[in-house]
Formats: sequence, structure tokens, C-alpha cells
Amino acid sequence: MRILFIAPFGFCQKQTVSRRMFPLAKELAARGHAMEILIPAWDCPHEANRVEERDGVALRFPRLGPAPHRLLDPFLLRRMMRAVEAFQPDVVHIFKAIGYAGQLMDAARHQAKHCVFVDVDDLENQEGWGAARLWPLRRFGEEQERHAWQRAHGVTVGSLVLRAQVAFHTHWREDIHYLPNGLYRAHEPAPVAENPPALLLYARGNDMDADRVTKLWLAIHEQVPESRLHIVGDWKEMASLPHSHYFGWLKGDELRAAIRGAAAALFAVNDDARTRAKSPARVLDCLAEGLPVVTDGVGEYGILVGRGGWVVEREDENELIRAAVTLLRDPECRAAVGRAAWQWAEKHEWPRRVDDLLQWYQTKSPRASRTPPEPGQ
Repeated sequence: MRILFIAPFGFCQKQTVSRRMFPLAKELAARGHAMEILIPAWDCPHEANRVEERDGVALRFPRLGPAPHRLLDPFLLRRMMRAVEAFQPDVVHIFKAIGYAGQLMDAARHQAKHCVFVDVDDLENQEGWGAARLWPLRRFGEEQERHAWQRAHGVTVGSLVLRAQVAFHTHWREDIHYLPNGLYRAHEPAPVAENPPALLLYARGNDMDADRVTKLWLAIHEQVPESRLHIVGDWKEMASLPHSHYFGWLKGDELRAAIRGAAAALFAVNDDARTRAKSPARVLDCLAEGLPVVTDGVGEYGILVGRGGWVVEREDENELIRAAVTLLRDPECRAAVGRAAWQWAEKHEWPRRVDDLLQWYQTKSPRASRTPPEPGQ
């Protein structure tokens, strides 16, 4: 097949393209499919006007402007439309169908030989990331996204909460495919039994409450005085916590080393709509390395960790503290939990996700020429 992914933005700031789209594309290319990603670089202008190949995937960044504003660039939109037509895809998969990606929805339906799909990996309305946008932009984005769901041949979703939301707005369920984020598993679990009692806090600060984390950490450290908190992420307000070391935002080998050097990870996450809807890649990073995970059972956090960690009833702070203390004190216990996490991670590997996605694509193929359900039908 000729498969075209359409991105909502570039690589430089947000993570949907690098952490979700590209692994899927790379695995599809590895299976012999002609794979291209079309990326509007309105947020990463230094990427614009480039074409390159990575791991068998063609990355196309159309030229920008001239335009009065980066969000009002009709020339960029026209170049993207021409790129869709030039590739002649069998399948078009649009990720986050808002902005320029959302504007291509109807053009892609007319130009693709087969199916047009939409991917939803976050809550974009008032309860989610839309809360930070001006009302006109939020309203426009919500309408774009719902229009795309209703016009697509199918929708992939990163969480069960998002699946329910899409089903509610489209009145159909059989064309919604559950596609959580995935991982690439380490060759062996981290040597957590040999590591010092360091608790990893791996977060960006948008799904945890600083006061709650502070309270939990002080209670944990009181019971395990030799323990230390390793903070990875760009959550700068946590940098002043006592008995902690702030690493900042890490990538690649530095991130893997920080995860593999800890004794356990703590995900004391908020029980709110945005957190319940997300597919948390950071939890998967820890499972991939065989790091024991202690987490609130909120949304996909509990589902992805499953039997590979210590899932606590939502907002049971005493149990979170007990679990973390047990793992920090007992090297044999954390070794057993870490190995279970690493073994459990096998079910979340990207190749498995792509096998499931391809099977779903193929179930759509006999119906590829059908007209998607009209809104309200």
C-alpha cells in the first residue's frame, strides 16, 4: 500500500509526531509499504522546504508563506493539498485533525484511492488542551475535529476515554480502533536491585499536582531517609524539593540511563478529564526498561501498567506511599516487579501495535470505496 500520514505540526516542540506518528510509520515502512509523512512546519519554520528519508519513511515539509500569520497561510495549505495529490495514496491517516491537518480532510477524501482515517490521541476540547486556547480557536478546532470524525472511514484513538467520546459524536462504534502509544523494549530489564533507592519522577507538570507530589515525597523520604528523588522533565517548580536532583528534560541515551539508574518510578497523576484521555508515553518508557512503576489507576495509566507494576486505587495516597516505600526498601521486591514490568511491556511493543493497525486497515479495504457515514447517521 501507499500510506500517507498527515501531521498537525513539526518535530521541534510537541511529541505527537516523534512519539506516535513516526514509530507507526517506521514499522509500516519496514513491512514494505510506501510510507510518507506530510508535515506542516508552521511551528518549526526551520524544518520547512525540506524532503528527507528516515528509516524508510519519506518526510515532506512544504515551504511556508508568504502569509500574514503562521496560522493563516493559504499557500502552505495549497502546497499540502498538492503533496497529497502527488503521492497518490491508497490510505491517508490524519493525526489530530485540527488546523492545517484538519483542513485537508475533505481534499484527502476525494484524492485517496481507498480510505481516509483520523487519529485522536488527546482531548482537545474545553476539558482538555482546548482550555488554554482562545475561544474562537478552540471552537474552530472542536468543529474541525468532529467534522473529520464524521467524514472519515474510521478513527484510531489513543485511549478508551477517547473511543467513547468519538463514538458519542459519530453514533458508530465498529469503525473506531483502539491504538494506544507503544514502546521499544530494552534487551533486558534494568538492574534495579543493584541501584540506589532513587525514586524517579518523570513528568511535565501537566498531569500531576505539585502540592500532592511534595506531600507524597516528604512522607516517603521520612520512612526511607537514604532515598533520593530524581526529577526528569521540564517541571521546574519541583526542582526545589528536598533530597532531590533535577535532571531537566532528557532524550535518547541520557533518558534511558536516568530510567535504568532508578529503583522505581512514581506517577501520582491527577484524576481529571485530560489525564484520563491521554495515552501516557512516559509510563511506557519506564515499562520498556523494566523499571517498577507505582501509579494511580487513572485512565490509561492503570490499563497500560496492568500486571507490570503497582496500580493503586485513584487518589489513595497511603497506598502510593506504602508501595513506593516497599520498593525502595526491598531490592528483591523491586527486582521481581521490574522483571514483571519488562515482561508486560512486550504486549505494548510498536510492532504489535502496527500489526493490529494493518489488520484494521485491511478490514476497511473491501469497503474503501464506500461513502463514510454522513453526520447524524
